[in-house]
Formats: sequence, C-alpha cells, structure tokens
Amino acid sequence: MHHPSNNIRQIASHFILLPDGHLGKWPVITINSYGEILDVETRLSFTEKPGLELYPGILLPAFTDIFIKKSINIQSSTINFNRHFSEGTILLGCHNCHSNGFPITTEALSPQLKQADFMIRPNYSAPPMLTRIKNNTTTSLVEKLYLGTYVSASQTSYKNQLGQLSQGFKPGLLVLQGIDLINMKLTDYAKIKWLNTPSL
Repeated sequence: MHHPSNNIRQIASHFILLPDGHLGKWPVITINSYGEILDVETRLSFTEKPGLELYPGILLPAFTDIFIKKSINIQSSTINFNRHFSEGTILLGCHNCHSNGFPITTEALSPQLKQADFMIRPNYSAPPMLTRIKNNTTTSLVEKLYLGTYVSASQTSYKNQLGQLSQGFKPGLLVLQGIDLINMKLTDYAKIKWLNTPSL
C-alpha cells in the first residue's frame, strides 16, 4: 500500500483498545516512520479522506508476554520469538529474570496478572499469547486484550514505550480481525495483522 512521501500514516478501524481498558469507536491513529504515535482520535462515525488506511477490526498495541522464571539459565531463541511475534507479541518480558535478552521488571507482578493464570507463560515453551487468549473462555475479550497489552507492558522496563496506543509511545500496532464485533467475541477465523513494527 502506498504511503505519503513524508512517511506519516493515518490508520483507521472499527474500534481501538484505549489505555483505560475500554474500546473507542472509529479511531484514527497517526504514526511516523519510526512507529511513534503522533495522534489518536475517536469519532462518532467513519469519514473517508485521502491517504487514510482502513482495517476492519480492533486496533491494539502489540502484546507484551510475561514469563515467570522457573529455572536458571533461560535463553532466548530466534525461532521461539518469531513464533510469538507472528501472533502479535513484540516483547517476551520476564518477571524476576536476569538472563540476557529479557528486561528486568521494575515492580512486583501486577495482581491483575496474578489472577489471570492464562496470561502468564508458565514455561518457556508455552504457546503465544493470542493462542492462550483464544483458549480462555471465562474472561471477556476486551479484558484479555487489556491484560496482554497495557497491564503486562507495565511490568517491564519498556513500560514508557509499549502497551498502549497513546501519543509518544512506540508500541507496535496490531489489528485484530475475524471477530464478532457486535458481541465482542473471537471467532474461528480470528487473526492478528501487524500494521507497524518499530524497533525497541
């Protein structure tokens, strides 16, 4: 898709996951070539304009996946990260880990995450977060997305860059597609599409 020569993109969708954990309607996000968010707005209805990219679904920041350390000598692997990245994870964060390749958390693990067992990778080979979200049927979709983005990112040393679609952040931009937008439920066709992947 062609983008303006100044590399500023404006991206719209049906909904956006807001930093307070609620959904906003008809968002338009403006980002630069570095993936930094310049502006976020929501509207009462969709308005077409030149250069606007429209992706049906829910816009959300990339997932930050938290790992609870069970053993020493945890090593990162490109293959493992690519598996998670393909389903929308930009960072494999680690709680109480000091191994190379993992950020050290800046605070105790959030009570919200402790109560949501499905959000925590119990071991290094656990499936990506999107798979675990699909497999959990007891928590609302919006809450699961909030836990996997804002809440989990707040546990890492990148909490001022990731986890929310706010001005000045570079969280990586996803659109969650193939969902029931009326009942806000995942379908068998639910998938993640990367719209922007900034470097950390």
